[in-house]
Amino acid sequence: MSNKRRGHDDQRQHAGGGSSGEKRPRRNKHLYLVLDDWANGYSIHKIQADSFDSDSDSDDQHSGAARHLPEPPALRLECPVGTVPHSGMSFSALGTNIFTFMNQRCSLIYDTKTAAMTIGAHAPADMVCGFGITVVVGEMLYALSYHFHEKQHSFGVMSWGSTAADALQHPTEGWSWKTLPPPPPTFHRCVNSYALHPDGCTIFMSTANFMTAPSKGCMGTYSFNTKDSV
Repeated sequence: MSNKRRGHDDQRQHAGGGSSGEKRPRRNKHLYLVLDDWANGYSIHKIQADSFDSDSDSDDQHSGAARHLPEPPALRLECPVGTVPHSGMSFSALGTNIFTFMNQRCSLIYDTKTAAMTIGAHAPADMVCGFGITVVVGEMLYALSYHFHEKQHSFGVMSWGSTAADALQHPTEGWSWKTLPPPPPTFHRCVNSYALHPDGCTIFMSTANFMTAPSKGCMGTYSFNTKDSV
C-alpha cells in the first residue's frame, strides 16, 4: 500500500469512517398517539418505537404485567365546545407536524421535531371536523367531510405556500386551504374505507350505507386524481 493511500485510510478511520465493525449511533424513533383519555379533551402521548421491539421486552412484560403510557403526555388539548363525545376536533399528521382541526376555529400545529405549537389556517366554513377523512398526498393534506344538516360534502386541500402580505406589506408564507369540487351526486355521505394508490396521486374511497339496500346505489368505489383534480 502506498503512503498516500495509507494516509487517506488513516484519516477516514480517525473521522469515524473506518472499520466496518463500527456502528453509528441509531437515532431514536417515536410514535405519537392521540387519545381522548381525559374528561375535557385529548392527549398526545410520545412513545419510543423501540419499546415495541420484542428484543427489549423485560421479564415483567413477558409475565403479563401491564404497560402504561408515559406521564405526563407530550401535550394536552381541551375541546373548545362541550366534552369529548362532542365531535368537533380531528387530527392528522403531515411530515413532522400534527394538525388539530376544529369547527369554526383556527387549526393548531404541533411540531414533533421542535415541540413547538403554532396557530395554523382556519378550517373551511363548510368543513365538519370529526366527521370525515383526511389523506396526505406528498406535502398536501386532502380533507373530505359531510354536513348532515346541509346534506352536502366539503372537499378541500391544505398546502404550504404564499399567503396574504403582513401589516407592513411584506410577503409571507403559511398553510392555506383551497376548495375543491364536491364528489358526484351518487357519492354516499359516509366513507367506509380509503387508500392511496402506489402512483402517489390517486385516492380511492369506498362508500356504503348498510341501512339501505344495495340496489339503491349507496355503495360504490370512487377515485380522485390529485394531479389533475378529477
